[in-house]
Amino acid sequence: MKITKEFRFEASHKLDTNDKCDYGPCSNLHGHSYKMYVTVEGEINPNTFMLINFKDLKEVVNSEIVDRIDHTHLNDSFSKLYKESNIRLKILDKALLGNKVYTTCEVMSTLIKHIIQKKLGCKVSIKLYETATSYCEV
Repeated sequence: MKITKEFRFEASHKLDTNDKCDYGPCSNLHGHSYKMYVTVEGEINPNTFMLINFKDLKEVVNSEIVDRIDHTHLNDSFSKLYKESNIRLKILDKALLGNKVYTTCEVMSTLIKHIIQKKLGCKVSIKLYETATSYCEV
């Protein structure tokens, strides 16, 4: 069984063009109105008759993610979020700990998933919209 809750946040970032990729206009400082769907998968608790209380999911996602990155510059706030998460993945180390920080939708979705999954202790998936027509799902 799956349940999903929607979250929204505003943030700026820039993607520095390098010899591997030309990010075009995204190399300039710009912002997005992000929309994120957090899905939790599991079984119904026989005592509460819920997979998870939506209120509890909201509190976790807001305190762990949204409150920490809403109306921030993601190149700074997301790197800090990663450092404080104690989650280590090679691709995130490369994207978030170097001289240049790459806050692509793919990188953001991956870190968000791991943070929330670690906090809740169950299977989580993320669908993060960077624009109305472009999203990453992990």
